[in-house]
Amino acid sequence: MVGAVSASAIAFRDGCDKLLDLVEDDDPQKGRVRTVLLFLRFLAETHDPRGVAALTWIRDQSILPNHSLERALEIMIDVATTYDDLISVCAFKTAALLLLVSYLFDVWHSTVLVAPQDTLNFKRGTSTIILDGGAEFAITDRQRDPSFLVLRLSSIIDTFTESLGGVRASAWQSVVCDLVTVALDAVASAEDDESSDESDAAVKHADAQ
Repeated sequence: MVGAVSASAIAFRDGCDKLLDLVEDDDPQKGRVRTVLLFLRFLAETHDPRGVAALTWIRDQSILPNHSLERALEIMIDVATTYDDLISVCAFKTAALLLLVSYLFDVWHSTVLVAPQDTLNFKRGTSTIILDGGAEFAITDRQRDPSFLVLRLSSIIDTFTESLGGVRASAWQSVVCDLVTVALDAVASAEDDESSDESDAAVKHADAQ
């Protein structure tokens, strides 16, 4: 989902379109499902190398519930736009997807912090989910255990919904969360490919010296 639109991205977008056709416009209970599907389709068809477009899409939809999260979103957009390589773009896209999951369930973290350690931290009560843009993320709960638990990014949706209070997903919400996981895998894979390309370039440069 980074760079030119791939065949897998096209297939993913088409899958979102088919689901959108099944979601009735006048069904208020499925309104949030429809919004998340529209975002996933946007992500699949948009060249967004720094994650700015994903974050801006959320801002333009005015779906965040309070000023604290709106301010946090503006800060993320500013950092993603202004500071090269301060935080991986994978972290910004992952953050955008997690905000959409919060919107899907209408249960939110209290804030998202751009931390001095160059991470994005989702905080709710004593629990914090930490994104650094890699293929893994960390979670800590200072009330239960001060240490960090490091998990694969592919498991973040289950962990994230648990941190929202163990929300129970409807059938539609489960389908959408599965699609979000696919999108997260694509974002992480793109990050791995970029890191591999940078390593190869560094080796070639060293060999040329």
